[in-house]
Amino acid sequence: MISTQDRERLVCAVVGLGAVLSRGENDPENIAAVDAAYLKNQWFIPRFVWEAIGNWGRELTEENIRRWVEAYPLAKKSKKVGLILAGNIPLVGLHDVLAGYLSGHILHIKLSSQDDVLMMYVINVIKSLSPDDAHRLCVVSSLKDVDAVVATGSDNTARYFEYYFRDKPMVVRHSRTSVAVVDDMTSDEELSLLSDDVMKYWGRGCRSVSRVFFPEGYDIGRFIKALSRYSWVADYHYYRNNYDYQRAIYTMSGKKDVYDTGFLLLSMEDNLLLPTGVVAYDFYKDKSSVEVFVERYKDGLQCVEGRGVAAAVEYGKSQSPSLTDYADGVDTMKFFAHL
Repeated sequence: MISTQDRERLVCAVVGLGAVLSRGENDPENIAAVDAAYLKNQWFIPRFVWEAIGNWGRELTEENIRRWVEAYPLAKKSKKVGLILAGNIPLVGLHDVLAGYLSGHILHIKLSSQDDVLMMYVINVIKSLSPDDAHRLCVVSSLKDVDAVVATGSDNTARYFEYYFRDKPMVVRHSRTSVAVVDDMTSDEELSLLSDDVMKYWGRGCRSVSRVFFPEGYDIGRFIKALSRYSWVADYHYYRNNYDYQRAIYTMSGKKDVYDTGFLLLSMEDNLLLPTGVVAYDFYKDKSSVEVFVERYKDGLQCVEGRGVAAAVEYGKSQSPSLTDYADGVDTMKFFAHL
């Protein structure tokens, strides 16, 4: 069994990581990591990377970490666990690393090439804070002889993972997205918060809101006005290329019911997963119809934002998960504790 002394060292190291990240731009090593990440991946603009670092710095307090880990029993034995991390937004794989590390396992981590700079940075910070446990964080190019696997990928890669690791305990995550519900009580301030969860990280995360439900007769111009504070995204060529491409497709198809904001397309769409630069919208008579949609697509939804719908999160909160907000609703700490 992992001893309480072992866990104490691990907790202290993660608390130390939180302290480093909370220093933000006051730490030269943080600055160097952010700059290097942007050079490697042009989607990782400093503005959004600092946002992610700030979220983690605020969340990784000693109080939060202890409350999180103390809710689970100590693992009976350190197992070799393979982690296949996503990289669509900055530090998206950190939660899995922390959960496995604090559970006392030996992690074989396959990084995404999109987010290897930032992830290597935080891994090295943790190692430096607890050298005796550095062997628990192994970055590898492939997974061999592991006892269990936690993997995140697209629907296609998820099927491959499920087959390849079929004889091992596993958590495999698929593609997901998030939706929001607006009603007549939604304030302009709340619409502004909602715009954050639509536009942060270019809308490329599973917690990014890609569909908004409005009550029938709603003035959608209010939402477009709230989005306008993100008009600057059109200045970034990676995003602009996606937006221009989708706009050309809609123009050639003659599709109606499309609002072109100049940096984002709002369209009535049947698809759950949408390309970068496009957000779906729909109207409802009453929220029961939204609940029918949520139930129908529950396996493809990460968050439901707004009010009046079951399990909804507050406006502006979907992109700032807590340690107990588990991807796909799968409790990875419980999984690690019972290996």
